[in-house]
Amino acid sequence: MFSKNVMTKHLKKCEQRKTTIEKQEGKGEIKIFHIMAEGRYLPQYWIHFEMPANATLKDLDNFLRDIWVECCGHLSTFTIDNIRYSSYPLKEYDERSMKEKVKLLARNEPPPIKCEICGKTATYVCSQCRYEGKGWLCDECASKHECGEEMLLPVVNSPRVGMCGYTG
Repeated sequence: MFSKNVMTKHLKKCEQRKTTIEKQEGKGEIKIFHIMAEGRYLPQYWIHFEMPANATLKDLDNFLRDIWVECCGHLSTFTIDNIRYSSYPLKEYDERSMKEKVKLLARNEPPPIKCEICGKTATYVCSQCRYEGKGWLCDECASKHECGEEMLLPVVNSPRVGMCGYTG
C-alpha cells in the first residue's frame, strides 16, 4: 500500500510509464496529462490518471463519474487557473470512447473504517448519522441500527461514501 505522495513520486519516475509515453509521442500522438484528484472534503480518497491533451472536460467528468463519484447526476465543477467550469452529466455517453481517452494509473487503498459499536470492519454507513460523524457499522450492528435499513449505504472506496444514495 502506497501513500498519495509516494505514488505521485513513483509515477513521475516510473520507467515503464516514461517508455510508453515516449513511444506515443514519437508516433506524433498527442501529449498526455498526468492528473491526481482527491476528495474535496475527504482527501484520503485519491486517484491518479492520465488523459491526452485533446480530451475534454466532459471526458474527464464522465470518467470520474463512472469510476468514482456518480450517484444522482449532481453538478460537476472544475477550477483551472482560477476559472470555474460547471456542468451536469450527459444523459448518455460513449463509455468505450471515454475509457480509451482517460486511463486510471493508481488509486488509494480503502481507508480502514471500524464499526463504531464493536470495532469490526465497517461495511455500512448510515446516511443520516454520517453527518454527525457517526453511523459506521459492521453487518451485525447494522441489522440493529435504529435509523433502519433504508438509511444504510455500503462502505465504498470513494469520497461519496455514505452520500446521497451512492453505492459505488
